[in-house]
Amino acid sequence: MTSTSAANAAADSIDAGDPPAPGDVPRPVLSLADSEQQFRRLFEAARDGILFVDRDSGAIVDANPYLLGLLGYSRAEVEGRHLWEIGLLGDEGASRAAFRELQALGYVRYDDLPLETRDGRRVEVEFVSNVYRTGDHLIIQCNIREITDRKRAEATNARLAAIVGSSDDAIIAKDLGGVVTSWNAAAARLFGYEEQEAVGESISRIIPADRLDEAAAILERLRGGHRVDHFETVRRRKDGVLVDVSLTISPIRDRAGRLIGASKIARDITDRKRAEAELVRAQDQAEVSGRAKDMFLSALSHELKTPLTPVLATVSRMESMADLADWLRADLATIRRNVELESRLIDDLLEVTRAGRGKPDLHFEVLDAHVVLRSAVELCHVEVDSKQLEVSQAMRAASHLVWGDSSRLQQVFWNLITNAAKFTPPGGIIRIRSMDAGSGRLAIEISDSGDGIDPEFLPRVFNAFEQGNPEASRRQGGLGLGLSIAKLLVDQHGGALTAASDGLGLGSTFRVELEQVAGVEVEQLACVESEYSACVQLETLAGAEASTPSPRSTSRPSELPLRLLLVDDNPDTLRAVGQLLRTMGFALRTASNVAEAMEALSLERFDLLISDIGLPDGSGLEIMHHSRDAFGLKGIAFSGYSSPQDVSDSLAAGFSHHLPKPSSLNQLVDLIRRTAA
Repeated sequence: MTSTSAANAAADSIDAGDPPAPGDVPRPVLSLADSEQQFRRLFEAARDGILFVDRDSGAIVDANPYLLGLLGYSRAEVEGRHLWEIGLLGDEGASRAAFRELQALGYVRYDDLPLETRDGRRVEVEFVSNVYRTGDHLIIQCNIREITDRKRAEATNARLAAIVGSSDDAIIAKDLGGVVTSWNAAAARLFGYEEQEAVGESISRIIPADRLDEAAAILERLRGGHRVDHFETVRRRKDGVLVDVSLTISPIRDRAGRLIGASKIARDITDRKRAEAELVRAQDQAEVSGRAKDMFLSALSHELKTPLTPVLATVSRMESMADLADWLRADLATIRRNVELESRLIDDLLEVTRAGRGKPDLHFEVLDAHVVLRSAVELCHVEVDSKQLEVSQAMRAASHLVWGDSSRLQQVFWNLITNAAKFTPPGGIIRIRSMDAGSGRLAIEISDSGDGIDPEFLPRVFNAFEQGNPEASRRQGGLGLGLSIAKLLVDQHGGALTAASDGLGLGSTFRVELEQVAGVEVEQLACVESEYSACVQLETLAGAEASTPSPRSTSRPSELPLRLLLVDDNPDTLRAVGQLLRTMGFALRTASNVAEAMEALSLERFDLLISDIGLPDGSGLEIMHHSRDAFGLKGIAFSGYSSPQDVSDSLAAGFSHHLPKPSSLNQLVDLIRRTAA
C-alpha cells in the first residue's frame, strides 16, 4: 500500500502544475480507461493462468484464456461458479478447506499442486494467491503455472542422476577447453580423484603425456558429428598407476546445436586386457606345443614306417621273380599285405590326430565322384575277393561332379568299403549306389549284409577308438579309426556322413552327401578318369598275388637307363630299394647322407634325385635345393616324414613329388618314369 500512495502523491504534484525537480523526467499518466485496457490485454495474453475469486463468496469473477484452456472450460462456464465446482483445488471437501485458508491468510503458495482438468487429465501446477481490494470487495487473485513438463524433466534428471551416480562405469563431462564439469562416483573410484578434486580441473591430469594428442583427434571427430565408440586407450590414476580403459565419447550440444562439450563413459578393461594377454600367451604356447607335436608326429611316422620300407621293397622284388613256388609266393603275399596293413594303421593313427586338430591339407578341384568311387572299389578287391563278397553298383545320380580332394575322397570311400567288407561274413553282399539327394547334393550309400550296429552304439559310431562289437572287432582287428577319419574328411568337404542300421546282424548303411557342381560337362574330366585308372592299376598290381611280374614292372625304362641318385640313411632301405631299382633296369648310385650326395652330384650327371628328408648331417631339402639350382635336376622325396607340412616343404624345396614310405614297387617306378619324362 505504501508504494501505491507514493505514486498517487507524485501524480497529484504533476497535476497541480508544480515544476519538476531538477533532473526529473516527466512521466505520462494513463487514464483509468487506458489502464484498464492495458491490464486487459496483459490479462488475456498472459502465458500463466490468472483467476479472480470473490473473497467472501468464493465465486469466480474472471479467468484468463490460458487458464480456461488448461482447465477445459469456457469463460461463461466458470464465471459465478465456486472453486470447488470446477475441482481447481481438489475434490469439494479439499477445495472448500483450501478456500478457507485463502480467506484467512490471503497469501498462499503451493509449489506442486495436482490439478484435474475437465477431461480427466492430471497436471501439476504452481499456485500463488494474493488478496487485494477493489471498491467494496476483496478479490483473491490466483496465479497458476503448469509445471507438468518441468516436473517430468526433474524426475527424468533425478533418474539419470541416480543412474550416473550408481553406474559402475566412470561418467565424465567436460567443456571444449577440457575442463571437467561433472564427475561421478565411479570416476572417483577408477581414477582416485574425488568429485571436488576433479570438477573445474583439466581432464589432461589423467591423460599420459604420450597420449595427449588423442584429445584433439577425438574432438575433431565430435565436431564432425560422430561419436567415438569403445576407443581403447590408457589413462593415469591419481597414484600414477596406468589403467587400461575403453572410452565411449558423445558430443554435448546446446539448444542451437552448437558443440559445447563432451560426455565420456570410461570402463576399466584392465582385467580383460590381462585375460587377453594370457590368452595370447596361451595361444602362443599352444602353437609352440602344436608345432612340437607336429614335429613329433612327423618323426614318429618316419621312425615307425622307415623299417617297413626295406621289408616291402624286398618282398616286392622277391614277388616279381618268375620261378617262385606257389606256396612261397603266397607267403610273400601274406608278408606284403601285413606290412601294408601295418603302414595303413600307422597312417590312420597319425591321420586322426592331425584331422582332429584341423591339420589335413586338402587340395580342391572339380571331380567325378563316380570315378573316385569306382577307383576305391578296385582298391578294395583283395578284401572283397578273399571273402567272396558280392559287390553291386548302381550309379544313378544324374549329376555326380563334386568339389573335393581326390585322394581324400578316395580315402573316405576306401574306408567305408573296407569297413563293410571287414564286418560282412563270407558270401555276403555289399551294395554301392549313388543318387541325387535334392537341394544340389549328391548322395552315395554303401550298404552291407554284415554284423550291423547296436542301436545304443550308433550315436558313437564315428568316435575315434570306439568299436561297437568288441568280439567282432577283436576278430577283425584294427584301431577303430577308419570311420572317424572318414567323418572328419567329409566334414572338411562341407558334406555329411551318417550311419544307419536296423540292429545287430541286420547290416548297416553309410551315406555320404556332398555338394554337386553344376556347369561342368563330364567329358571335360575324361583325363581324370584315365588318371584314376592308372592309379588303380598300380595299386592292384602291387596287391595282386600274380605268378609273374607285370609287363609294366619289368620293362626297362629305355635303351639308355635312367641315372638315379638314391639318398637314404637307413642301410636296409638303401640296399633293398637299390636292388629293386637296379633289377628294374635303372642305373643307380646311392648315398647315405648330405655330404655323400653332394659329392656324387659333383662327380656325375643324373636324371633324377630320390631322397629321404631326415638325414644325419642335414636334410634332403638341402640336396634338392642344390640339385635344382646347380643342375636343373628333378626329384622325388621318398620319406617317412609325410605330414601336410612335410609335403609342402618338399614341394617348396623343388621336389616334384613326395612319396611316403613305405610305398609299393609299382608306385615308385611309375613316379620315377613320370617325373623323369
